[in-house]
Amino acid sequence: MDGGAHELALGCHDALVARGDRTRLEQMTWNLVENALRYTPPGGRVELGLRTQGGHAILHVADTGVGIEPDHLTRIFDRFYRVDRARSRRQGGTGLGLAIVKRVAEMHGGRVDVASTPGHGTRFVVTLPLLAVGRSAPTGVASGAGAPALPAAQTAAH
Repeated sequence: MDGGAHELALGCHDALVARGDRTRLEQMTWNLVENALRYTPPGGRVELGLRTQGGHAILHVADTGVGIEPDHLTRIFDRFYRVDRARSRRQGGTGLGLAIVKRVAEMHGGRVDVASTPGHGTRFVVTLPLLAVGRSAPTGVASGAGAPALPAAQTAAH
């Protein structure tokens, strides 16, 4: 995914099915992973995990990157907001990625939370409602079991 410059850890401990638009959920996940890779220096670690808790799917993306200053945390989900405009121009991006993440989570009845320590990294946690047990998943519903599937990461590379 990034030429081996980062350690990437994947984990999925529960079989789960979440109702939603598979394409948008993949986009949301890829935006978080891409940001983690972009703002983590070579040799750093990016972790992606998926689990269930209390009727919800919990997706987390954590990194050992540059982190985000506390005064920026309330604005990072705003459209076109960039923590460091000079660095963002060099590294690319439109300032829409985290706004999309928040919108997709909310469209699916969920939410996104963030915790960050400058110089040590950032952790995003997306909470989405699960499909009720015993019901079959309709077409286009995202699911995970074993290791999380990341079709967006595979298709975004072309």
